[in-house]
Amino acid sequence: MPDFRLDGVAELQKKLNKLDRAVAIRALSSAASYAMTPVTGAARRAVPRGSKPHKTYRGRTVAPGFLSRNIKKKTRRWKNKKGVTVKVGPTREAFYGQFLEFGKDKKHRQRANPWLEPAFESQKDKVLSRFKSRLSDKIKAAAR
Repeated sequence: MPDFRLDGVAELQKKLNKLDRAVAIRALSSAASYAMTPVTGAARRAVPRGSKPHKTYRGRTVAPGFLSRNIKKKTRRWKNKKGVTVKVGPTREAFYGQFLEFGKDKKHRQRANPWLEPAFESQKDKVLSRFKSRLSDKIKAAAR
């Protein structure tokens, strides 16, 4: 996963620490989820699409574009209630998206065709600015 730096977050962190923990984690969760929305859209546009219907491991026949329709965003709060994680990627039934992203072993001879990391990289600046602005708005609203 690529690393990135967000300037100006120290002051937001101080303000966040002054809030009630439950309120702060909701604000953080909302901001993180909102920030990653452009990545979800970029990933859906970037993923390779087949041209024929295929069967999933559950035996369902699905139309081309199944993988792009099954790229989801999931926000989880940490158990210690001090942070959140936002994951963007294919659902369980569209697990083969990972093979497109990373490739498979030499036996299967499938080269990597990255689509998720480039989608994130193309939206990174937007993600950071959306996160910072939403978190700032949520902190201001909670402080009232």
